[in-house]
Amino acid sequence: LSFLTYGIEEKKGCIVVTGEVGTGKTTLCRLLLDRLDRRASQGSARVRTSLILNSFLSTVELLQAINADFGLAAQSTSRKALIDELNKFLLAEASGGGNAAVIVDEAQNLSPETLEQIRMLSNLETEKEKLVQIVLVGQPEFRETLGRTDLRQLSQRISLRYHMTGLSADETSGYLRHRLQTAGARDGPFFTTRAEEKIHEFSRGTPRLINRIADQALSLAGQRESGTVTHEMVEAAVLELDWRAESQPQGRKGKGGALLGRLAHPAVLGGAFLGLGLAAAAAIQIGWRPYAAPAVVPGPVREAGRPASPPAAWMPDAKGYFHARTPEEISVAVILTFLRLWGVEMINVDFLPRMSEKDARLTDVGKTFGFFVSKVDVDSRRLLRLNRPFAVFGTWSGERRPALAVWGNEREVGLFDPVSGMTTLSWSDLTKKADGRAVVWWKGPAGLADPFSVKRGSTLMRFQEILAAAGDYKAVPDGRLGPRTREAIRRAEARLGLPASGAVSGDLLILLTQGQGPTLKEPSRAGTPLEALR
Repeated sequence: LSFLTYGIEEKKGCIVVTGEVGTGKTTLCRLLLDRLDRRASQGSARVRTSLILNSFLSTVELLQAINADFGLAAQSTSRKALIDELNKFLLAEASGGGNAAVIVDEAQNLSPETLEQIRMLSNLETEKEKLVQIVLVGQPEFRETLGRTDLRQLSQRISLRYHMTGLSADETSGYLRHRLQTAGARDGPFFTTRAEEKIHEFSRGTPRLINRIADQALSLAGQRESGTVTHEMVEAAVLELDWRAESQPQGRKGKGGALLGRLAHPAVLGGAFLGLGLAAAAAIQIGWRPYAAPAVVPGPVREAGRPASPPAAWMPDAKGYFHARTPEEISVAVILTFLRLWGVEMINVDFLPRMSEKDARLTDVGKTFGFFVSKVDVDSRRLLRLNRPFAVFGTWSGERRPALAVWGNEREVGLFDPVSGMTTLSWSDLTKKADGRAVVWWKGPAGLADPFSVKRGSTLMRFQEILAAAGDYKAVPDGRLGPRTREAIRRAEARLGLPASGAVSGDLLILLTQGQGPTLKEPSRAGTPLEALR
């Protein structure tokens, strides 16, 4: 949601979001409208919006719907008249410091002719900026549509592409917990770990299916006067819904903690997962899975009487690394490769600001893409323990520039320099050549929106559950940072090879998320950007 907000507010043009049925795409559209309105009330530039939910529209009907949403004249059946009216409105908004966005849901239903009209709308711009930002939201087949030869000009204009998949096992557990707490749960009923795993197995992490299974299972628990939803109840619920788990490779199995809510009776929660506002939480909780877009080499696009600048043609090498052709491209090449290691495919590098002096831009870009960022000394023991790729400024081949460490062992580290390519350095050589600290990107544990805010209440309770799942916390989670929690942290630190502190640290949180994202260590040296996107 923050990423989409950034793309619209920074006027990046066309954005595509795809996802399976039930992953929360429509809810995401509505949340985006709410977020933009809320930010405008807090001082951000106003964004006028048009939300198109019926995508079975002709080109004229689409223009009429957009104009009507913006409060403009929409009765005309002339495309020119409708576009002229829209362009006049957009210019007035831009001159007043405003912005405009058109969000189209179910975009897979758009005809090629209507998509071509959308491309032409993306050409509405001044010399400095796009006048309208376009967000196309659709099912996975929409990606194939955009790969058509006759739509290559539209594909070239897409700045950002994201694909939403189902929740992981850990995210499913966190989602269940969040839904019950939102419904008022305080002290049971709760789903057993096996019940959570079964829900994830049958739903494949799709929030809409999670809601239905959980609702049915809670109803069964209420009928049986049980304070716990077991995996047998989940299986019975699935049978009543006449579903079957589809045979598919299973990803990582996460262990969800017990629900820590207080409800008088399970029957009270029957319907909690189908109630008002639950889809919104699904969209907030959902994991974003960027995908590799079809390889389209951008070329010039020219409308009659209007020059158009082609997007930069950035193509990785066979292993997925981006190389710099000029000094100005070095920082972008490092960022693109870093993002690709984490499974993020960028199409239009204009979205990326230039890297500033030292590591400030690496930090900003990481946070923009939803990562937490830690800066650590270039120390082999600590960096190997954290086991994450890292970026570092240094003097390579006589010139100071950023590079990216993509693998390492006790003796040496594999460093990708966007100018000279891959090289192997001893840790001592890296320490001598490095200028400043290493920048590490990482994802927080599931259920912790801000890991560094772990102090008390539900956030600390979730952290206690994570420690309990690892066997470090031995008591009932209570949301209090007391002696038992500090002792659990010390156990985790000892187990993970960290200095004993009894305090929540970035290093501890990174090590508690080792299953998520790329790692640094051998034996395979396989952490290439290309493999991250497979």
